[in-house]
This record gives sequence, C-alpha cells and structure tokens, in this order.
Amino acid sequence: MRNASAIKWGLLPLLASLALTGCGRTPTAVITEPQTGTGLVSTINQRPELPQGVYPVSLAVTPNVVSITVGEQRQFAVSVQGSDGKAYQDPRLVNWSISDAQAGTINDQGVFTPQLQRVVTVRATLMDRVSDVTVTIAPAVYSWQQVQSPTSADLYAAKMVSAKEAWVGGANGTLLHLLNGSWQMVTGGNTAYTWRSADFANAGSGWMVGHQGNDLKATSPAIAMQYRGGSWVGTTTGVNGALLGVSALSETNAWAVGRDSAGKVLLMQWTGNAWRRDTSYKGSGHLNAVQMLGPSSGWAVGTDGDNALALHYDGKSWKESSLPFAFGIGRDSELLGIQMFNDQQGYAVGSQKNLAGVKRGLMLAYDDRGSNVVNLSNWKVKEASDAGVKFLDQVPLRGISMIDGNKGWLLGATVTPNRLPEPGTWFGGTINDVYGNLLAFDGVSYRIDNNFQYYNLSKEFTGIHVLPQGDGIIVGKQGYLMQRAYDWRNTNSGGTYNNLGNQGATN
Repeated sequence: MRNASAIKWGLLPLLASLALTGCGRTPTAVITEPQTGTGLVSTINQRPELPQGVYPVSLAVTPNVVSITVGEQRQFAVSVQGSDGKAYQDPRLVNWSISDAQAGTINDQGVFTPQLQRVVTVRATLMDRVSDVTVTIAPAVYSWQQVQSPTSADLYAAKMVSAKEAWVGGANGTLLHLLNGSWQMVTGGNTAYTWRSADFANAGSGWMVGHQGNDLKATSPAIAMQYRGGSWVGTTTGVNGALLGVSALSETNAWAVGRDSAGKVLLMQWTGNAWRRDTSYKGSGHLNAVQMLGPSSGWAVGTDGDNALALHYDGKSWKESSLPFAFGIGRDSELLGIQMFNDQQGYAVGSQKNLAGVKRGLMLAYDDRGSNVVNLSNWKVKEASDAGVKFLDQVPLRGISMIDGNKGWLLGATVTPNRLPEPGTWFGGTINDVYGNLLAFDGVSYRIDNNFQYYNLSKEFTGIHVLPQGDGIIVGKQGYLMQRAYDWRNTNSGGTYNNLGNQGATN
C-alpha cells in the first residue's frame, strides 16, 4: 500500500464523455447551416451579396418580438424582397447589431446569445433597409438536477472551482472531475483512502483531505494532497488521525481540521512547504468543517465529544466561541457545517438530542453586530418553520452553502421521525418519512425544497457547494451527484420530487 506522500496524481487523458442525461442545452430554434438563395453571389469565406443591379425592396426579421433567458440562444430569420421579384433568405446578407453591446452577442448567421438581463433591440441592415427586433432578456433559470455519476462509491467532498469545473472526492480513493459539462473519474488513487473535504484558492491551487479506511477514528497518518501545476500531489501531515475539513487561502496558506488518533481536536496549517500542527486549542473531540476568511480570521466547528464546539481564529490562536447559555446541558450535539459571511455574521448546522433523547436538526446563527452581554453569546438557535411538514425539526443538518445572506441550502437526510412527540400515534398510527435531503434557507427559516429533479433519490446528501452566481453541486452516498445550473433542457428525470413524505426513496 502506498503512502500518501508517495502519490503524484497526473490527470490522465479525459475519458470518453459521459452522457449527462436530461441536462443538454438545446437552442429554442434549431440553428441550421446557412441557406443560399437563388441568384446570390457568394464564394467560400465571403459574405454573399444581392445580384448586381438588384436592390432590396423590403427587409423583415422574424420573430420580431422575443423573450429569452440568459444563456439561451435564438436565431433570427431574414426575408429580403429584391427588386427582381425574388426572395432572399440568407442571414449573412444583412449587417447585425445590438443596441447594448453588453447585453449579448450576435454573429453573421443571426444567432443571438444573451448575457445580461435587460431589454434590447437587435437590428438588421441592408443598404437603406432596416428591420428591428425587440428582445426581452430574463434572468437565467437555475434548478437542481441529478446527473449521471461515473462511480457508486460514497461521496463527501464537493467543491465548485468555476461554473464549468468542479472536484469531488469520496470513499475508496474516489476522485471525480467536472470539466465543461462532463464528469470524469480520475484514476490512480489509493483505494484505502477516504476523501472528506476539498477547497480551492483558485482554479490552479487546491486541497483534498481525508483519512485512511472508513473509520473516523483512524490511527494511520492523516492524508492531504495538493492540486498544483495540473496534478494532485500527496503531502506528509506527520500526524495520525483523520482530516475532515479544509480551507485554502493561497498555494502557501491553508488550514485543515479533524481528529488525531488520541481523540484530540486536530488543527493543521500548510505553510507553503509543510504541514504544521497548531496546538493553541488542546481539547478532546473533533472538528468537521473549517472556513478561513483571511490569514488572521477563521472559524471551525465540530464537537468536544459531548456537545457542539465552535472555534475562532484571530491570527494568533484558536479560541472557543461561547454557544448560547445552557445550550449543552444534558444534550449530545455536534456541528457539521459552517457558512460565515464575515467575522460578524454566519451560520453553523448540525444535530443535537433534546432532553427526551430525540435527535433533532441544529442550526445556529452568529451575529456580532450588536451587544449580546445579556445572552453571553453571539450564537442564537434557529428553528425550522415549515409547519406543513411534521417533524422537520428532527432532520439532522449535514451541510450548508449560501449564495448570499438571503438564499442558500442545507443538507439533510431521509428520516423516520421519533414517535414521542405524538403519543397518540403509538397504536395504529403511521408516520411517513420526512424527506429533508435538500432544505431551502432564506436567512430567516428553513423549509423543504422541492425544486429539483431526480431519477432515484439518495437517502442522505453529504456535501454541497454553490457559487455566488448560482452554479453548484451536491454529493451523497452511492455516488450520488446533483448539479445546479441554469436553463436545463429536455429533462426526462421521472418528475419533480414532491418531498412531502408520501413518496419513497429508492436507495
């Protein structure tokens, strides 16, 4: 078995493209090869012209009113009535222009590609004839769609590098690469490794961290590999245990967190040529996620073994952040994900047991903009608010990713609720599973999100990352992959998931 430090992953030639069923983009109008009308003067690589002595009597462009979304292409047709009584329809005869150059582009075939939301005029001109088209450009329509996966291994790490590129890692050394719409399996990894978290400082510099085997209480060396120069390169951590979260600031500065083999919290910093263990916090437990806001600011969350744990980095050391008063008394709680917007605002999610022993989802909001002297903590518990879905509060929260302060998603799982809150259902009652796999969060409360399509639904989502412009990925058990992109076309996904507890999951 090879040690992580001995691995150097070179990206092999891309495999044959995998068909992303249901997510191909098709123009609203079919774009065909240019047609050459009778009598047109044309040569290869030269724009056609009307025959000598012929002038345009009329010029029309169709359609003359268009509504499309950002990213959607539309081809305009032209009809030129010549002075010779003939009709000419080659779009290359006219000169195309747009009233606002930032709104989009149009080529000599009359194919318009919008780029920004607004109302513009597309104009076709031939000699003294002009025809205008009003185009209303709507925002891109984003939605979640399950896509075909090249693996059946459990996936945990998910990172969007750009709208067209992403990296995913998981069990059995699985490493997936999304590039220009195609998911590829990167071969050559150690099948004894489990990758738990990924982050990139930029497209050419990133990290993947994890542990050996499937047990979080690993006693083998913690593993980390760096992406640089187009290859994944293994590094030596020098610590036995598991790394569960990573945050990259630059090629020479990154932090990874987890648990060492003795059951202590593990904090590691990459200094440019080696990993250095930070011992400013020496408590027991483990950290599941870390987010660095800069070289002198960062957050990490996990558990001290019994109760939720949140740490803050001030550029010198990691210190425990106080949770709400009496929050941990008699409760078994853990934080699994974090999303901070700055040092004053953010969220952390996880799970906890109440005094009756019922496991529930846990969401904490952090706000340091005012005085919290009375509460002794800047963290505040937030509850699910969808009263139409019973027991939604019993869905454990496994991850969070926000587009902005008012829009984002939480990851959960399919759960069978505990019956204690409704004793009357102990005899003869049936409680449907709660499908909390994907939860929408608006900055105030969270609810079930049913705006996604699927073929078969994983019972548990494990990793999520969404870019500010809206593109994102979700990963789960058994190789489950979802993408969020604009304007999915010709989908055939078996219908929109209603997510209300009356439809079964298939895996």
